[in-house]
Amino acid sequence: MVMDKNTFFDGFYSKELVRLEKENLLRTLPVAYGTDRVIEINGTQSLNFCSNNYLNLANHTEVIKAAKDAMDKYGVGSGASRLVTGTFVPHIELEDKISEFKGTTKTLLFNSGYHANLGVISALADRDSEIFMDKLNHASIIDGAILSRATITRYPHKDVEYLEEKLKNSKSKKKFVITDGVFSMDGDFAPLNDILYTANKYDAMVIVDDAHGTGATGKYGKGTLDALNIKAKNVIQIGTLGKAIGTFGAFVTGDLEIAGDVIDYIKNTARSFIYTTSLPPALCMSSIRAIELIDEEPMRRGRLWDN
Repeated sequence: MVMDKNTFFDGFYSKELVRLEKENLLRTLPVAYGTDRVIEINGTQSLNFCSNNYLNLANHTEVIKAAKDAMDKYGVGSGASRLVTGTFVPHIELEDKISEFKGTTKTLLFNSGYHANLGVISALADRDSEIFMDKLNHASIIDGAILSRATITRYPHKDVEYLEEKLKNSKSKKKFVITDGVFSMDGDFAPLNDILYTANKYDAMVIVDDAHGTGATGKYGKGTLDALNIKAKNVIQIGTLGKAIGTFGAFVTGDLEIAGDVIDYIKNTARSFIYTTSLPPALCMSSIRAIELIDEEPMRRGRLWDN
């Protein structure tokens, strides 16, 4: 029997689309040309206030050249997941470069910031865990927490007193405090010093999503922890290459004292890492060059992290 498409779920999705349009919530996909300061979008020249390409590295000639040279050597795609035949020398070199840049000792690449949060959180937390997270955290953190099947406690934005009360009363075997470093919509910093102090009191692991901090805050763009003078060994950082770095991909990184076993565990259990084709090697090489440019003296002058 062939079902009439107009009666599928009694037209539920069609009705929902009509409702979204009436409420001015129906989304469209504007077509942009470029990520520069001035772009063409839907045929109109506009000033670009929407891009995460903060330092314009996506258009840097040396970043583009690094990708082109790598494509000549490695091809366009990687052809497999990292644990099969999808790990190339550029993947290892980029992980080492991120560790050097962030002042950590171990790094693992993911294909996007969403992949990273989904994979890391759902790998580390489980039904015996409780996740405490800021109410303004990114959607990918929320989805990773839901996927983990952990108990989820959301605390009011930056309210460390409320967080401490909930941590103190938690009976869970494993506790995680997860927060954005720089909040994507408000642009404010998480009170990480207070969060780390409180988490240490109650034996909770802290995970910081530094997507909007990496490359844009701290001394020479090292990120949120550096901006707040935090040298903590007991924090896991997640970051993206698709914002200030100007390329694509993401990472989880930390110091060997805590991150050695943790990151190896993520490598072996994070489904969004295991079951997907790895980043193209050319993207890895362009990311390496972009990070090198941030670290070079001319890029250090007059940037927002010098304020």
